[in-house]
Amino acid sequence: MPHHLWISKCDERLLGIEENKVFGCEVGLVDVETMEQIDVIPGKLIGRTPDSRSVVVLRGDSLDVVPLELRTAGEETTKGPRRGTRGHSARLRAVVEQWSSRSQTDTLGVYSVEVRDGDWLPDWSGNATRCGRGMRVRRVVSPSQVEIEYPPGALWIAPPALTEGLALVTSGAATTLGTRSFDAGRFIRLSIAP
Repeated sequence: MPHHLWISKCDERLLGIEENKVFGCEVGLVDVETMEQIDVIPGKLIGRTPDSRSVVVLRGDSLDVVPLELRTAGEETTKGPRRGTRGHSARLRAVVEQWSSRSQTDTLGVYSVEVRDGDWLPDWSGNATRCGRGMRVRRVVSPSQVEIEYPPGALWIAPPALTEGLALVTSGAATTLGTRSFDAGRFIRLSIAP
């Protein structure tokens, strides 16, 4: 049996843990003989199954058993790391504006980020601790549609979401999220980048 190194990496925004959920983690599997990363699995590693053919990972608030695609010594493969199983990728464009009751709205920045399922978005709200665990890509439906999880207690959305806490960003129009505040705050206008 080959020897492997497991690397568990968690995003600095592991703030979902306060809600008894864990987000922003992934497990990397490295073949120690070739020092190649041979697998990437979304979730926090809990352990291997007794037959060593699967691992148990914590995703959100549930445990999942994930089968491994392990190679034995000398076995050739054309497969790369499992990143492809995280679905499509899409490029989001974010226009971040700051507003105040005493001044006009100012553009703080325009950003473009490539995202995949489970990725955390940068803290464009300006107050990560007040805004809970931040915004996270729930699913890239296609390169022109992305589902974003957001903390509904800290951010509002326009047009209104069909499900509270879940925004759909499409190539057709911008989705605006704003901080819930009275005298100053930020607007985050998300769209699919061309």
